[in-house]
Amino acid sequence: RLQTMYEMETSGKIAKSQNTVWSVVKTVFRKDGPLGFYHGLSSTLLREVPGYFFFFGGYELSRSFFASGRSKD
Repeated sequence: RLQTMYEMETSGKIAKSQNTVWSVVKTVFRKDGPLGFYHGLSSTLLREVPGYFFFFGGYELSRSFFASGRSKD
């Protein structure tokens, strides 16, 4: 959302505002309330969770395959 707001301001589609962290926080809170800070979280989780599942699953499988018969010491 922040990137979109910045791109629209630079293209002249919306009026420029102060680009400080505090002004953006106030704007998001005023327009969407506290839940406005969580927009896009579900799509991010849907993208990241399967990726991490396969990454760590692959890591554990390769670790057990390459380290079979060895002790941790």
